Amino acid sequence: MRKDTLIFALAALLLLPAAAFGQGVTQPARAWLGVGLGGGGGMEDVSGAALMGQLVYQRSPHHLAVRGLVLAEAGSGSSSPNVGELGLLYGRTRMGYMGHMSAAAGLALTTFDPCPNDDDTCIILGVPIVLDAALRVFPVAGLGAQIFGNLNAEASYAGLALYLQLGWLPVRL
Repeated sequence: MRKDTLIFALAALLLLPAAAFGQGVTQPARAWLGVGLGGGGGMEDVSGAALMGQLVYQRSPHHLAVRGLVLAEAGSGSSSPNVGELGLLYGRTRMGYMGHMSAAAGLALTTFDPCPNDDDTCIILGVPIVLDAALRVFPVAGLGAQIFGNLNAEASYAGLALYLQLGWLPVRL
């Protein structure tokens, strides 16, 4: 891993949750499942459509998520590697009457098939970073947008996903 990439990844992992906006007032807990579609790209010809899923627990100002992502280019003649990510993220959230905004970072197992530097599949540790905003449409459903990125030693990437959230989304007090 390049030294500058490692320094940036560690700084993001340590500073992003602390720098994110959070409030000190305890709010009702929210738990929800998010599923969405989008797109992304990055270094080493990584690009394609994104399928994202996450299981989230929020109790302001805390945000905890288990998140998975698949980034793959459509078509059989693609030279872009398929990417998979499964990670645990922690961050800060700001909940309001109509929804929430959050910023989180964590660690994820990240796979490339084929690996950008050879023809084999590789599994590495990546640092996912997520900025997220969602509107609560109903007490059990909402719509959101997520800017995501993953810093890793093989091919860092970023993208955007729009998602549907289903679960317990009580109104802020």
